[in-house]
Amino acid sequence: MRKYYRFRDGSLGFAGVLLANMAVLVLMSIVVYVFTEFFGYSSTGLYTNMWIIYLNSFLCELAFFLLFIIYNKIQKIDFFTASRISFKFDKKIGSAVAGLALIVLFASLNFTNMFNYFASTFSSLSPSGSVPLDNIWQLLLSIVLFAVVPAVSEELVFRGIIYNAMRRKFGAKLSILLSAVVFVIIHFSIYQTVHQLIIGIVLGCLVYFTGSIVYGMIFHFVNNLFVLLLTYFSSAGAFFTFSSFGAMEIILTISILAVGVVAVIFFFVFLFSYTKKHKNYLNLEKSSKKIEPTDKNEVAQAQETRVADITYFVLIMAVCLIIWLFNSFGG
Repeated sequence: MRKYYRFRDGSLGFAGVLLANMAVLVLMSIVVYVFTEFFGYSSTGLYTNMWIIYLNSFLCELAFFLLFIIYNKIQKIDFFTASRISFKFDKKIGSAVAGLALIVLFASLNFTNMFNYFASTFSSLSPSGSVPLDNIWQLLLSIVLFAVVPAVSEELVFRGIIYNAMRRKFGAKLSILLSAVVFVIIHFSIYQTVHQLIIGIVLGCLVYFTGSIVYGMIFHFVNNLFVLLLTYFSSAGAFFTFSSFGAMEIILTISILAVGVVAVIFFFVFLFSYTKKHKNYLNLEKSSKKIEPTDKNEVAQAQETRVADITYFVLIMAVCLIIWLFNSFGG
């Protein structure tokens, strides 16, 4: 079995995510149409219905997970090795990553809101409403559907396949950035741009500096968990965020972000120092440069499909950008 992803795997994985999103969108449109036509429900009300929101999220994440499993099965890829799913878990790193998620969230919370505040003046669409969290049972169900499940399924696809596939074609820095951009545009909303870009970059860095996507899953889960908790305890959320942005709020927002950026840099400096001492245990990469092919088959395929693979990726990116622009600015 193959123990690595080629760049083409990343492009096909990207295409698969796009198609999965479109398939779920079509399916949900059919569901809404059926309920509207045969049961007399309002289509507008259905799109904001709690159970429709839950179902849509579950189907998207299920599609991502099935995409990951089926693709690896068809291509005969050892996905544990190729995706860097490591069971060599370090409790210190895991705890530190959970703390990092809180630092990133609170440092970027107001910056994200500020971006969305000004973006709303250019977009004809409003930011999507928050998940209904009226009682503890809705909170628990939301934690499963919006924190646990995405932390696994999205990391398997975006960092597992897409990042690791790009990593063989480009250096670590460009791969981290590109996989973060893919993570942004596949959410198809200008209002998620800043938040998804920030956590996408951090998640890519975690894979590189730890040698495993498991720590990225922890980060992703803690981030989503606390977003839900802040929404549930709305008074706490109001305490941490500004409702409008004048000169003072902008200065404070940028200052908080700057402190957060410094904290994140220090975190990765210490993480690098710590993991360097355990390099063999964590199976870290020797260099951040492009990974050169080693076996004969990979060398031949790399020379044969280099231009085609880049073309596929650019075309898929262009389609996603068009959809992102349409969704962001209301067509």
